[in-house]
Amino acid sequence: MVRILHWSIVFSIVVAYLTAYYRYWYITQTEGANWTLLVVHINFGLLVLILILSFIMFVSRYCLSKMGAKTLSPNKV
Repeated sequence: MVRILHWSIVFSIVVAYLTAYYRYWYITQTEGANWTLLVVHINFGLLVLILILSFIMFVSRYCLSKMGAKTLSPNKV
């Protein structure tokens, strides 16, 4: 699951950068494709944010549950 989240984040970041640079170098402000690429760029930027937060929540929940089971066992108290 962590690998899928990782590579989804990588892919989303690459697409966000590609749309930004494509808009900057190849599209003028008056073309219709400019707005389409802007929407794609914003959507992938939000997707990156959501995926990073999901990654942090998944890893912290998984790691904290593993650490909590080891450190809070009744035999060690």
